[in-house]
Amino acid sequence: MTKMSEEKEDMAYKLNKDEEFGYSQEKIAKLMGVSQPTISRSINKSSNRKENEKKDEIIQELREENQKLEEKNQKKDELIKAAKFAGCTEAVFFEDNANKLKK
Repeated sequence: MTKMSEEKEDMAYKLNKDEEFGYSQEKIAKLMGVSQPTISRSINKSSNRKENEKKDEIIQELREENQKLEEKNQKKDELIKAAKFAGCTEAVFFEDNANKLKK
């Protein structure tokens, strides 16, 4: 079984999947001097790496958004404590500060 570098696997993926090229696995195998099953495995590996990279990006975005929400909740809690300390009722406090909480 022939092992290809990630760079060559990605190249095989692009040659096969990109509309600009659309090469068959057999044609790519001939160009790269390997078997068609090697190209098939390489395309699958490259596809899996791309999917994992997208998942990692989405997870990072979710973590960032979660951090923002936690910060907003912390600010909201601090405002509620300050309002209670000042003797405001929560209803009046939220009504007066609704725009601040949305930002």
